[in-house]
Amino acid sequence: MFIEERHKAILELLRERGSISTSLIQRTFNVSYDSAKRDLRILEEKGLLKRTHGGAIPADTSLTETANEAVGTAVGRPCNDSAEADAIAKYAASLISDGETVFISSDELGCALAAFLPERLRARVVTNSLKLANLLEKRQNLDVWLAGGELRGGRFYDSFATAMLRRIWYDCIFIGAKGLTHEFGLSVFDGSELAIYETIIPAAKRVVGLAPSAVIGRNAPISLCAADRLSCVITDSGCDRELLTPFDKLGVRTVIVENEPE
Repeated sequence: MFIEERHKAILELLRERGSISTSLIQRTFNVSYDSAKRDLRILEEKGLLKRTHGGAIPADTSLTETANEAVGTAVGRPCNDSAEADAIAKYAASLISDGETVFISSDELGCALAAFLPERLRARVVTNSLKLANLLEKRQNLDVWLAGGELRGGRFYDSFATAMLRRIWYDCIFIGAKGLTHEFGLSVFDGSELAIYETIIPAAKRVVGLAPSAVIGRNAPISLCAADRLSCVITDSGCDRELLTPFDKLGVRTVIVENEPE
């Protein structure tokens, strides 16, 4: 991984978690303590974060947009482009039927999916995201189950959370991807939720990958789900159809949706 790629990945982790530690950077990217500190210093000098004792916090709320300009586009377009996310999320929401139990991931695509759930849908939504649960709490037709435990970065993901989640059967799991290849499967930058997905994927009838075109054909450091375990991959119109051919051969349904107009 090039330095520019690692810097963008660090900013992505920071945006998702709300804070990041030097030790997490070391573990995630297999770099030394000095390299991790140097990365944070460089990003702080660019105004992209603020260093703290043992880590960093966001410099401001425009972190993602600024990062894409300052760090560069070595790893493609930003995954959270609103038109892409809306198109993917809207289609994903249409796959949920009345009476189903679904798990929605805690990333930005998961929150976008939640926002597109039809008003009349009667279903059970399970999540470990406090933000997503708050978004849905007033939806009278939905049963919202929030996995408890230790809260970090707006998410629950310790043994208390997995103890609850392993007792549930899921009609469908929706996972936002930061990387997707047929060799490495669906991958993300943050491994803190690995135990969550190792718990719930075996108990799911369907697993749907939410994958902006920018992430297809590249790998993030942590694999959450093998490619042949995916039931469906949803991406946007920027995707080259040839990149999806290996998934078609695995029997994975692949869907390209048109971007929502901005």
